Amino acid sequence: MKSPKRWYWAALLVVVLALATAATRVKGGSSHDGLERFQADGTASLSADRLTLNGTLRGNEIGTAYYTDTGYGGSTLGVTGNPPDFCFLSGGSATITTKDGSTLSVTRQGMLCTVSGAGITNGVTGNQVYLITGGTGRFAGAIGGGNYTFAINNGTVLFHIDGNIQAPGDRDSH
Repeated sequence: MKSPKRWYWAALLVVVLALATAATRVKGGSSHDGLERFQADGTASLSADRLTLNGTLRGNEIGTAYYTDTGYGGSTLGVTGNPPDFCFLSGGSATITTKDGSTLSVTRQGMLCTVSGAGITNGVTGNQVYLITGGTGRFAGAIGGGNYTFAINNGTVLFHIDGNIQAPGDRDSH
């Protein structure tokens, strides 16, 4: 009869090898060649007409970059139950410009809601999806998509982008 210790060590070795293999796959980002996770966080200021924002963001594929976005509003969805707040469909087009001059073009759309309450001035929240529609430099031919969320209070915009990107160029030179 085999020793229980020997089975324990054999099982432990199998688990460690399986976890090491899984960690390698996660680090690689994807089983598809060139597909990588794309995340970025940023801040921007809102223009007086509340349609354009300019700011900076920092992300894993872009480093620190300049961001400009022009938005639009669409159909009203309704009130949120906290008058005078309401939600409507909205979207926009954005350009991300990296330090080396490469650009990413992004189109976004989804829901935008006004928010009011103590400590909130001209509050807005947004939960949208985005598509990468192209790029230049190291992002030439880029495609991708994911989630785009933002919050506006007192003219300051905080936003988060989370999704994926695939581009034939070398994006690791940021």
